[in-house]
Amino acid sequence: MRRAIVISMLLCPGAIQAEKPIAVWRAFVSKVKAGKLTEADVRPYRSLPPAPLVRFARETVGKTPLHRMKRPEVFQVGDQLHFVVQLSEKPPSSFCFTFVRQGGRWYYRHIENIFIRLDRVKRLPTSDFPRLPEARLNWMREEIRVTKMVWLFNQLKQEKGRRAALDLFRDGKGYFIGAKTWVPFLPPERAFVLYLCWMETYLRGGRVTLESLTPTSARVRLAPHYLELYRRTGHLKHQVARRDFVALFEAIWRDRAKHAGWKVEFAYPEESVCVMRFSRRAR
Repeated sequence: MRRAIVISMLLCPGAIQAEKPIAVWRAFVSKVKAGKLTEADVRPYRSLPPAPLVRFARETVGKTPLHRMKRPEVFQVGDQLHFVVQLSEKPPSSFCFTFVRQGGRWYYRHIENIFIRLDRVKRLPTSDFPRLPEARLNWMREEIRVTKMVWLFNQLKQEKGRRAALDLFRDGKGYFIGAKTWVPFLPPERAFVLYLCWMETYLRGGRVTLESLTPTSARVRLAPHYLELYRRTGHLKHQVARRDFVALFEAIWRDRAKHAGWKVEFAYPEESVCVMRFSRRAR
């Protein structure tokens, strides 16, 4: 009987029909596994495209063997159902899948691997709130920052043109002042390179390797959240072309290098990795 109910749900195009919350999840998993999940099954949050949500579902639920998929925690909030499910064990990887009820049917709405358990705050007053791991906090900070950057870039590009939009983000003069004042014990051009490495490691949470540093050259391998965000999130691809996204990144670093007396060239050995080669004339 249960199998017949699940099959009937899968035959309803564009939606999942079920009464019990866990049946909604099982029908969704079956639909993904069968390769039948389409954009017609998605009712995303406003301004978010459906295509990445379908792709993410295929890459997570679709590739996880059923015997490794643990029973989800279920939360019903108004007309939405949230399922928190762990899809892998090493390291633990939990996702929150959201569904919304419209017209008597349940539609897939969102997938998220960042969620804050503020529902566990019970007693007030309190100054104690759930904390996430530092790596996750770094990612969240960068996602918020970069999303705002892209929004502003798009607004200025539309109003004043691409060059003016890029110019707004050129902060090299102030960045170099920061390097000289916060790293005062080294020659300024050397301080700039080391300051770059420190900032990107500890303030931005990226992975940095200083491969070489001499008075006239430097090589930095950088895997910043900035580039990884474009690869992993769904909304940025929808909002800005990769050409403009990378151009914004390079405009910022060219201006910073110029004010510190360096020229810089960029190479991308991997989609989310940048190698910056700095050069300058000997004094």
